[in-house]
Amino acid sequence: MNILKDKPWETLGAMRCDPVTIALVASTAISAVGAISSGNAAKSQADYQAKVAENNAITVGQQTAANVEAQDRDRRLRRGANFASAGASGVGIDSFGDILQQNAALEQLDILTIQSEGLLQQQNFESEASLAKARGKSARTAGYIGAASSILGGASKLGGGAAPAGPSSEALLKAPTGSPSGFSIRRV
Repeated sequence: MNILKDKPWETLGAMRCDPVTIALVASTAISAVGAISSGNAAKSQADYQAKVAENNAITVGQQTAANVEAQDRDRRLRRGANFASAGASGVGIDSFGDILQQNAALEQLDILTIQSEGLLQQQNFESEASLAKARGKSARTAGYIGAASSILGGASKLGGGAAPAGPSSEALLKAPTGSPSGFSIRRV
């Protein structure tokens, strides 16, 4: 079989299989695979970012718990030192009651502030994770849509695409009768 002489691409059933058609089909397939691959890569990257944000949220939660525990330990030590100072000075605990109560309220406020800031950071990381997951899903969907678009565009080119563009209606109206375009238009 001599490929140049026999031209098998001209006679493969009802399908046109000339080299241009084969190149068009291959190009369309490569574009579709590329779009899907790109979408999957973007989703993988977004999934990684989501996992990092989730891990950061866990870390912030652990750090917050450790900070609260350290603050509470320091609070207890200061409270004990205050009681010892009050006893050593000979002043009764009742005299220091208001000061100790005020210190306890401020120390509790410190603990609540640490918890609140930690919770806010944790929620921010959880939001980042959710957004990254949504971006990943959108990227994958965009990849599939891009692949479908490539396939439809290739099919359109393979099928001949849109009707061949002819002269515009303005050009036809301006063309003289018996013009080289082969159209005869009479003005009314």
